[in-house]
Parts: sequence; C-alpha cells; structure tokens
Amino acid sequence: MAESALVPKREQVPARTSPGRSTPGLSAVVDAATETQQVCFMLAGAEYGVDIALVKEIIKPTMEPTPVPQSPFFVEGVLDLRGDIIPIIDLKKRFGFKVADDKPPSRILVISMADIIVGFLVDSVTEVIRVNKSAIQEAPGKIVGIDQEYIWGVTKRSPESHLIMLLDVERILKIEDEDVRREATEMT
Repeated sequence: MAESALVPKREQVPARTSPGRSTPGLSAVVDAATETQQVCFMLAGAEYGVDIALVKEIIKPTMEPTPVPQSPFFVEGVLDLRGDIIPIIDLKKRFGFKVADDKPPSRILVISMADIIVGFLVDSVTEVIRVNKSAIQEAPGKIVGIDQEYIWGVTKRSPESHLIMLLDVERILKIEDEDVRREATEMT
C-alpha cells in the first residue's frame, strides 16, 4: 500500500480537558508514561475508546461497501479509500449486538495497525480524551454484553460520568481462531 494514502485527514474532534487547564490541540504532546489519548465513539448506546495512535482518519460513509464472498459475518465489504481497498467491519455485528436498520452508522474510523488498514462502522464519534493511565481499570468479565477479550480497560471522564470501554483492536481484528472453531463445529 502506498504510504501517501495513509496521510491522516482527521475530523477535528476537540480534546477534553479538566477545568482550569488550557485546551490542547490534537497535536498536543502526551506523556506516554502516564497518559493516553483515546478517540471516543458511540456504539449501540455505549461509549468506547480506541488509542488515537491507531486512528488514521475518521470518514463519513458516502456509499455502501462492496460485499466480499465468504467473508466473516461482521465484514460489511470493502471500500476504495484513495486507492487503498479497506475492509469495513460492523462493530455491532462483531460484538453480537442486534443491528437496527433504522439508524445507519454515521462514521467510519479508519484504523491502521502494523500492516493492516481497516474501517470500523460506528454510530458517532464524540471526542478525543486524555486519560491518566492510573485511572484505567481492568475490564470485568462482561460489559454491556461484550466479552472481556475485546476490552482491555475501562475509564471515566470524571468520577460522575459513565464508563468508557477501551477496545483491544488487535483482538477485534483476530479472526483465525474463530474461523477454525466455527469450521470444526460445522464438521461435527
């Protein structure tokens, strides 16, 4: 894939800061030892976060993905993104949520990890937040019906706010074990 196609063209999502702090831009330096930045998004009424270093851009879907035969059930198809063909994953289907046809996803998070570029369909993108690593808690066994395997931690914006589940993108993209198990089950 051409490196030039990976130049980020992000939507401007303001970083959330605590009262009394100046509002930094997306390019603000984060102390990697103590803080992480997460791109937050809504999915089926809950809020999730993905490490900002993995998010190459946020795009608005303008056309339906082209279906790919024999792809996993949660892969909607592929899109041509400035010359790169990227698979589009419906996170609701990946997590086993019921998919309502009345409200289509409004954004695609384009994720780049190692040599993989993929798009995640999400309901909406809310903001970019800074999280002190000490404020991240280990994920319990099940959260909102999602196995712990897809979530590496949970955090809050403030003590009074709702939980934000931090996704393990590497685990979401791993499908080999699932396919082998499904095939073995079908053969018996």
